[in-house]
Amino acid sequence: MYIHLFTGPDGESHFGGFDLPFEPSHGISLTPTMQTPGVFFNRFPAGHELGWNSAPRRQYVIGIAGITELTLRDGTSKRLGPGDVVLADDLTSSHHTKFVGDEHRVSLVIPLLDQGV
Repeated sequence: MYIHLFTGPDGESHFGGFDLPFEPSHGISLTPTMQTPGVFFNRFPAGHELGWNSAPRRQYVIGIAGITELTLRDGTSKRLGPGDVVLADDLTSSHHTKFVGDEHRVSLVIPLLDQGV
């Protein structure tokens, strides 16, 4: 699942989708190289809540283990597990983050320097 978490024109966080910009190919397809200062993994204990928070920077968050529940101010929520990719882009609005289930949440975080997908 590819989820775009962004600030809408109303100033609130919203869920959307996105497609990775694969270049045309007759075999293996690649996206253009994205500018990043580096990557890191993070781990949160099961049951931990970050509460209402904004994305600290434009970044991809890719689930490795555990489940994250993201909730918007309108009550809409999504549960994301291993393999799900979030483009966190809600820099000026907020979402609620909770790590649910019995397993620690481990994610790969890729901060972005450019404005592309």
